[in-house]
Amino acid sequence: MLEILEQPSGTLPAREETQAEDKLLASLPQAIYEVLAGGDTMAFRQAFEALSPEEQRRVTAVLEALQQRGEAAGEEQDSADTSLLMQFEPLLQAIAAASASGDTAQRQEIEQVLTDLEAQGWHLKESVERLWSGERDAEVLTEELDEQDSALIARVLELLDTQESSSAG
Repeated sequence: MLEILEQPSGTLPAREETQAEDKLLASLPQAIYEVLAGGDTMAFRQAFEALSPEEQRRVTAVLEALQQRGEAAGEEQDSADTSLLMQFEPLLQAIAAASASGDTAQRQEIEQVLTDLEAQGWHLKESVERLWSGERDAEVLTEELDEQDSALIARVLELLDTQESSSAG
């Protein structure tokens, strides 16, 4: 019934992108670079105002380029999250259905898939078992999970909420 899911490709930025961002940051005047690292907005304004108009334009251009890179990375992450959910959706639906039905055979089949996924670095099994035991608190179920595992458990909770709402109504 369930096919084993392949491990999704990583969503971390490529090494080349990170190096390009480091080069952009390193091209900033030292005072600007230091206050950016510190995150002090007032100190940044003071350092920026102390620059010549030409240096201000260059800093603005670098910061805009970095912002565009960040926005593009955010869009890629959103796309990766959507892709991840789409890839796991059949399994997530099966987990929710097994939770609602209590079907032992289906749960055993899912547990085998979850065990295989654990070997690939996913950590869903314990949360799914707690979910099947009745736990519905997202914070409790995801407290030790990374962002991707947490997103998958959150999706199962959404599916269960939808199932429970439609059966109650």
